[in-house]
This record gives sequence, structure tokens and C-alpha cells, in this order.
Amino acid sequence: MALLDDIKVFVRQTGSALDVQWKALIAKALADMEDKGVDPELLELDYDGSLEDPQVLVAVATYCQAHGGFVDNNAASRLNQSYLDQVCHLMHHHPVTKSASVESSVAAAMASRGE
Repeated sequence: MALLDDIKVFVRQTGSALDVQWKALIAKALADMEDKGVDPELLELDYDGSLEDPQVLVAVATYCQAHGGFVDNNAASRLNQSYLDQVCHLMHHHPVTKSASVESSVAAAMASRGE
């Protein structure tokens, strides 16, 4: 199943009217995770256009739910906090070994959360 289809299952949407919005949010979530220090290899799509790591899929889906404009501000805030927690978890359990250290990646994510 392609990533767009996976996300639409999470957000309980079946039609294609909002596909452009979902694709943009997916791209933004993946870019945001890479910017925050998640290993880029975890963000790569497999042969059928899906994410291999289910934790990354859940983080992307949470981001899409938080920023899709379909929940009230309180729910969006909680979903965004959940997304940030998931990103921190991904950085901690799948450390980037190329350019950034785990400590600097976690510090950057915590700073973005205001901690």
C-alpha cells in the first residue's frame, strides 16, 4: 500500500478530493523529521511506496492529523505534541550516525518544543 493510502486509513478518509493536501502534509512531515535529526534512511519509501518502519508511519500520520485542519485547536496541539514525542523517540532509538550526534539531535527537538 502506498504511503498516501496508509495515511488516508489513519485519518479515516476514503475519497481523493483531499489527496493534494495529504501529499503536501506527508512531504512536510518527512522533511520536518529529517530537519529534526531522524535518520534519513528511515524516511525512505520501499519498493511499493510505503514506509518500512511502522513508527515512522505513525509519526507521519500524527503530523497529518495535527496539521490537516480537521480537528479543534486542543486536539491539534495534543497531536502535535504526540508527533514531537514520536520524533524524539525515533532519534533516540534510531540515532543518526552520519553528521549529527544523538545529543545534538535530541537537543534540537527539545528546543523546538520549548523545553
